Amino acid sequence: MREFVKDAAETLFNIDNRVFTTIKDLFLKPGYVTKKYIEGQRARYLPPLRLYITASILYFLVISLVDSNQFLLAKINFGGEEDAFGDFLRYSMIVLVPAFAWVVQLVHRKQKRFYVQFLIFSVHLHVIWFFFFGVISICDHTLNTISLSSAGSFLVTAVSSLAKLSFFIYLVLFVKNVFDEGWGKSLLKSFLIMMGYSLFMAAVVFLYLFFWL
Repeated sequence: MREFVKDAAETLFNIDNRVFTTIKDLFLKPGYVTKKYIEGQRARYLPPLRLYITASILYFLVISLVDSNQFLLAKINFGGEEDAFGDFLRYSMIVLVPAFAWVVQLVHRKQKRFYVQFLIFSVHLHVIWFFFFGVISICDHTLNTISLSSAGSFLVTAVSSLAKLSFFIYLVLFVKNVFDEGWGKSLLKSFLIMMGYSLFMAAVVFLYLFFWL
């Protein structure tokens, strides 16, 4: 436990060149960090698990502060049970991140790659998605709690819409760049991946509503 806390503190507070390099390349070069990490060029970047833990902590902090019930691109209403939703979201992501990796592997089964490579893909993509989910939650909170002018409402809505669109755009770019696919295959496979992932999400929500509430 002492080593875990030490590692978490180092991740959160020890800012070095790897932090900026990893974040910059993740957003500006979609799939580049994943591809380089799979190829063994890892010295310049933060380890995927450490990056994921930090991003998830920040995301859960944001949604707790804005009382968001955003679950990926969907909204779930637990009748005001924000604590229940927070617990659900945290636990579900433990299942959904590896499940997403399995879906990506299934779609790319002809490439004969190891599962861990798809898991790295999943972790990196979810780190970016956490950012977009956080932006969407903040925008929704702003629209619901602050009286804005017409221009302000339009701007916040536009930012939220762009974040939702970027959710899928980054998936397509990751698929194209990591697996060296053409645009047509990347779009098709991204659609299939999201279909499979949506089924997993629906199953997780169903199990939660059926067994826990």
